[in-house]
Amino acid sequence: MGKAGEMIRLDDHAQEIITAVGSAYTGNGPARGHQLTYVLSLDNKEGSYARIDFDQSNTLAITYTLTDQ
Repeated sequence: MGKAGEMIRLDDHAQEIITAVGSAYTGNGPARGHQLTYVLSLDNKEGSYARIDFDQSNTLAITYTLTDQ
């Protein structure tokens, strides 16, 4: 079913969040699939995401891609 990775900080580089999946099939119905939890927090350091002027007219996109290695 795959092995979950540690908590990661998003940046502009590809990162592995689940490894050893074996198959893209995760079943049908509620509570199936790869369960991902996103936590957003503010970091006021120079150059951090918290410094972005964000309002409801903007969209934050996180791309999740399965690959076969």
